[in-house]
Amino acid sequence: MYAIKAIALGSVLALGAFASDDTDATFRLTPVSTNFSATGATTLNKSGVTLNCNANFSGATDANGGGAVTAATFSGGSVCNSLAAQGFPWAVTADSLTQVTIQNVTVNSLAGTCGPSAVVAAYDNAAGTLTFNNAPLAGGCTVTGTLTTSPKITIVTP
Repeated sequence: MYAIKAIALGSVLALGAFASDDTDATFRLTPVSTNFSATGATTLNKSGVTLNCNANFSGATDANGGGAVTAATFSGGSVCNSLAAQGFPWAVTADSLTQVTIQNVTVNSLAGTCGPSAVVAAYDNAAGTLTFNNAPLAGGCTVTGTLTTSPKITIVTP
């Protein structure tokens, strides 16, 4: 009788460990230990002011599959050139195979400061693109746009 209970308990524990491994999956950015850029057209809205600019992020992935944006510049006219990104590094974490979160995003504009905020973006592994869709930032701001990574960054599970 004790042997049957021990086998049943062992089976339940094994199933629980298997289920736990599945739900605790960690997502990683690859290639690891690589510098990258992410560029593309973006729209920043603050207090009724809309700025259509080109964004250029620079960053790196680390050996553990995390990432960080270490610089950001904007172009597309004098107003875009006046945008000033702050608060680096902006930590980048993969939340799933199709989503990333960028922490501490802060951009100063002539209309005021946007952020600091955690910004969520959809991620397309096949294209190596992250897409902001009216992502909110503190200060009454939103950002929309698609940035393409180079080299192409992908999200994987270990």
